[in-house]
Amino acid sequence: MEFSYIALGSLCLAFTFGVLRRKFGVVHVHGPSMYPHLNAGDRVIIARRPSNYVRGDVVVITRPDSPGQLIKRIAAVAGDRFPGGLEAVPPNHVFVLGDNLPSSMDSRHFGFVPMDRVVGRMIRRLTI
Repeated sequence: MEFSYIALGSLCLAFTFGVLRRKFGVVHVHGPSMYPHLNAGDRVIIARRPSNYVRGDVVVITRPDSPGQLIKRIAAVAGDRFPGGLEAVPPNHVFVLGDNLPSSMDSRHFGFVPMDRVVGRMIRRLTI
């Protein structure tokens, strides 16, 4: 009888962990592009694929030019015109910038980011 409670508890714990892994993740920050908001070496918790994104959200995207991911801030969403922009952001795309513009590889270099490349939204910095 005791074994079945332990097995059931382990199964519930594994299920809960699996659900949390699909909804949330931890991302390690590399480089100075988000300084001063985020520093190289910081870790952040992200919500994977939330339902909507707004200007100002810090997001993780898959790199359009090479393998890997980038963490950036959404500067404009679909339909927005941004300062200096000649065209509006197309549907299902965002325009992202790093907080430290001189050190950031962002939409100024690779253009609008399709929403299917947005991995998730930062919830908070992880402090240990």
